[in-house]
Amino acid sequence: MRQSKLDIRVTHFVLQRSLVVGVDISKKRLSAYACTPEGLPIGRATFDNTGPGFRALVAWVERLKRQNGFSSAVVGTESTGSYGKPLQRFLYSRGLVCVQVNPAHVKKYKDLMDNSPDKNDKKDPVIIATLVREGKFLTSVIPRGVFAALRRCVRARERAVLVRTELINALESIVFEAFPEFFTVFPRLNTRTARSVLAHCPTPQAVRDTGVEKLTRLIERASRGRSGRGLAEALLTAAQESAGIWDAEPEYREEVRFLLYLILILDNVIRHWEKRMEGLLAGISYASYILSIPGISVVTTAALLSELGDLERYRTARQILKQAGLNLYQLSSGNHQGRPRATKRGSPILRKYLYLSAMAVVNSRNQVYRDFYQRYAARSSKTKALMAVMRKLLVLVLALVRQQQYYEPNRRLATV
Repeated sequence: MRQSKLDIRVTHFVLQRSLVVGVDISKKRLSAYACTPEGLPIGRATFDNTGPGFRALVAWVERLKRQNGFSSAVVGTESTGSYGKPLQRFLYSRGLVCVQVNPAHVKKYKDLMDNSPDKNDKKDPVIIATLVREGKFLTSVIPRGVFAALRRCVRARERAVLVRTELINALESIVFEAFPEFFTVFPRLNTRTARSVLAHCPTPQAVRDTGVEKLTRLIERASRGRSGRGLAEALLTAAQESAGIWDAEPEYREEVRFLLYLILILDNVIRHWEKRMEGLLAGISYASYILSIPGISVVTTAALLSELGDLERYRTARQILKQAGLNLYQLSSGNHQGRPRATKRGSPILRKYLYLSAMAVVNSRNQVYRDFYQRYAARSSKTKALMAVMRKLLVLVLALVRQQQYYEPNRRLATV
């Protein structure tokens, strides 16, 4: 009888005589629990979440291995964001096997353990160790070298974009109080033209004082000739009919100026990180194959490689789809046959950029993907059709990397 992946993992731990260690991570403390592959408890200990604490944890694991005759050890942690990354990198550098368990699984297992949702430092490492020895874990993707640098760039850009969005929203709220008609001409302040006009004319009176000729030149310069007199006349008409709040005008002007300045800084920060991504991708031999796909940008390529790591280590498309949370599942029982759905258990950043790329591809001149999307949407829904395009794009990326080929619409690639 063919063994499942869980059976293979559990059998491996038993045959290799692996010490199983569960570690619950908090900001200041590591709570560790060690047991045999069969579940017999061996020891507990608490360590600081610092370098000295990491070294003490490794020494404790090595001592338990020697005392109990184990040839290897596997350390399981719960995915806890930034608090667990230093420990995972440290264990990796020391040659220890480090795996992760899903926080959702830990939460569900708590009730099974003692019929209580109680959470504490004694209970959690036991649950983590139990899930590990039962084979219910994920291997950690710890990027190294250029892939670690790409992850840092992508995450830094994400933070800058988030802050910029918050500032733009705050600016729109402030401007609406003083000049609500501004948004009948410029619906959002996320464009260079709108912000340039606002910097020179933050109030209806400023628009009227500027006049249509100066406004036209300002808009033409900011939009690089794409807009001009039409917008200027519309804005002047809106200013003449404005019903905005006129109190505290000097303070309003200062706040608008400061917010525009901060947004400009963040624009430069975002461009800086995108430039760094380009330089890093130039050092990866197969990045050009990915970039040859229409709709896949530098930022998307950087996000893919930062979250997936080296694509050459993946053997099948199923592995890469699972890492992205695009592997399918369905709920079926008796006569009910559920529809396939994406698990969405992988990297949310990866899915975000795949979604944006799928939108770009189906709205581009790429007839292959447009036809695929339209056929799928006709028999299902637009959302599921986009999900199918995301899966297809990710499989295509792996195929191009594996076969070292640039994208050609009419070329059929071998199955991966």
